[in-house]
Amino acid sequence: MGRTIHYLVEDDGQNRITDAEWQKIEELHEKYNADFKWSCERLSLERFSISPHWSAWDETGLRVGEVWRRITAELQKPNGMQSLLEHGLIEVSKGGYRGSKYLMSGFTKVRDDEYNANLVIEFLIKASFLAPRIKIKVSDEGDYLACPVIIQNGIMKPDETEIKSQIAYWKTRLNESPANEMEFWIGLIAKYKQYLELDDSRMDNAIFMTPLVKG
Repeated sequence: MGRTIHYLVEDDGQNRITDAEWQKIEELHEKYNADFKWSCERLSLERFSISPHWSAWDETGLRVGEVWRRITAELQKPNGMQSLLEHGLIEVSKGGYRGSKYLMSGFTKVRDDEYNANLVIEFLIKASFLAPRIKIKVSDEGDYLACPVIIQNGIMKPDETEIKSQIAYWKTRLNESPANEMEFWIGLIAKYKQYLELDDSRMDNAIFMTPLVKG
C-alpha cells in the first residue's frame, strides 16, 4: 500500500458537523487537490462512499472501468446521484471508506514525500477551524507525525486513547518476543509513553518528527 496518512472523525455522539460546514471543507479540499502538486495520491476525505450495485450492472456486460466512468459522468449532472439511486445502480454508505461508525474518513498515500505529508496536516488543521465541533483523528505510517494525534479547532494534541492502545499491543508483542527483539519493543513503548506526558509548551515540537515543510 505504501506509506499512508489516515484521517477520520468518529460518529460518537459528540462530534457534530453541519452541511454548511461540510460544504466549506469540500471547497477547501478541492482547492488543495487542484492547487498543489501531489506526487502519489491527493486528499480523499469523504462523508459518504459510493459503490456500484454490481448485480444491476451485470446484464450490461460493461467492464469495471466503464461502469465507474458512467457513474462518475452521471454524478456530475444535476440530481445525478438521485437518478442512480432510483435506478438501483449505486449503493451509498455514510462514513467514507471506514464505514458507518464514522462521520467521515479518508487517507492519502504520500510515500516519502514530506511536503505532501505537510499539505495533508495543513489541510486538516484548516478544516478543523471550519467545523470546530469535530475531532479529527490522524495517524501517519511514516515519520512526519511522531504519534497519533487529534486535531480540533486548530489545536493538535496526542491521541491518548490510540497511544495507550498501541502501547498495550506492543507490550503483548514484548512478552511474546525472543530476547534479541525485546530492546526494539521496549524502545517503542518508551517513545510513545513520553507523548502521554507532554505539556502544551512542548507539544508542537514533539509531535512533528520532521520539521514543518514550508511550501
